Amino acid sequence: MWLLNDVPERESKFAYRALLVIVPVAAASIGFFVWCLVALPVWAALTAGIAVIALGFIAVLAVVNRIMLGKMPATKDR
Repeated sequence: MWLLNDVPERESKFAYRALLVIVPVAAASIGFFVWCLVALPVWAALTAGIAVIALGFIAVLAVVNRIMLGKMPATKDR
């Protein structure tokens, strides 16, 4: 836990903005995965589903990083 003591807190409005990105992307990628399981053979569904979930994860990381970037307080010189 001592590693997290120096991490500055983000304001709650940035967390809410991040959730506005995370929830729809996660729902869309999981929904596509479930659709693939119903519509495609299992081997194709697993391949496509894993790829879409990975792309969704990368998209969430990129967008949330853009939202949070520059919003953190400057580090203090000690």
